Amino acid sequence: MRFGPGPYHHGGYPILHLVIGFAFLALIVLLAVYVVKLMTSANHAQTIPAAHAPPALPAEDAALREARMRYARGEMTREEYLQVSSDLGGRPPQPTS
Repeated sequence: MRFGPGPYHHGGYPILHLVIGFAFLALIVLLAVYVVKLMTSANHAQTIPAAHAPPALPAEDAALREARMRYARGEMTREEYLQVSSDLGGRPPQPTS
């Protein structure tokens, strides 16, 4: 019989100490990966230049839309459509080539 502290003087099972140590190490690594991902995604969103942002779509004017529809149905002549479009501030249609 042996007296005094042996190789495992704290008692318990040595495999359990090993498992808990690896679990703690894995937790630390996962936490570090999460923090790095969080920091890089926040920085990425702030560094996108405005020149690369998609262009904003113009708001569609209901009156211009109605004028286009009336012109498409043949209820207005081209001259009437161009006059209404100009009066409402719409862009003139591009000439066809």
